[in-house]
Amino acid sequence: HRKVDLFLVNNLGARAMNFFDQAFFAPFVITGLHHMTNAIDLELVRTAGGTGLWPMIAFSNIAQGSAVFAYYFIKRHDEREAQISLPATISAYLGALFGVNVKYVYPLVAGMSASALSGLLSTVFGVQANSIGIGGLPAILSIKPQYWAIFAIIMVVDIVVAMVLTFLFHKTGFLTKTEEDGTYKKLQKVWYNQRLLLNQQRLLAHLLAKLNHLAKPQTQSFHQV
Repeated sequence: HRKVDLFLVNNLGARAMNFFDQAFFAPFVITGLHHMTNAIDLELVRTAGGTGLWPMIAFSNIAQGSAVFAYYFIKRHDEREAQISLPATISAYLGALFGVNVKYVYPLVAGMSASALSGLLSTVFGVQANSIGIGGLPAILSIKPQYWAIFAIIMVVDIVVAMVLTFLFHKTGFLTKTEEDGTYKKLQKVWYNQRLLLNQQRLLAHLLAKLNHLAKPQTQSFHQV
């Protein structure tokens, strides 16, 4: 088992495998299959005294949280989206990635890309955790003290890459069709409400004109009397 753990850290093929595993870890979270990794982590802790898998899982959570935070910054002037994305940022930083990532796709892909890079860096530098713990930002509490500094550096890289890619995807329109469809529906609703208000105003003006017209003969008859 010790040899297996060293293989995961040192072998170039394993690094490439970890790169792709990290890139597609987020979809595992959506399906719930990520819970299977707990058994692997615990076995590595039992046999090798630590696990290199848990830090990578933490980086995946952090990347997704950073992508949502970038989305929140983009949509901060949209009250409805801001109310959804800010709590989603907190949830994603603690391991959940529903709400924004899955719905709008491009934050999810940005987070997956950043996670792949940080996972690769984690294996290159051999970051190890004492055991499993809380995912996301609090995961540093599970990391072995000698790896705190490199974990923090990789975490910063993870955050920056995820946010930059989210901004870039939004700017270039990459995978933003879902967001555009949502914006189009919002514009349709605004247009419909404006048309409805305009029709109501026209109807009210028409009714007032009718009332004025009906009131005029009564006024003339009164003056004649």
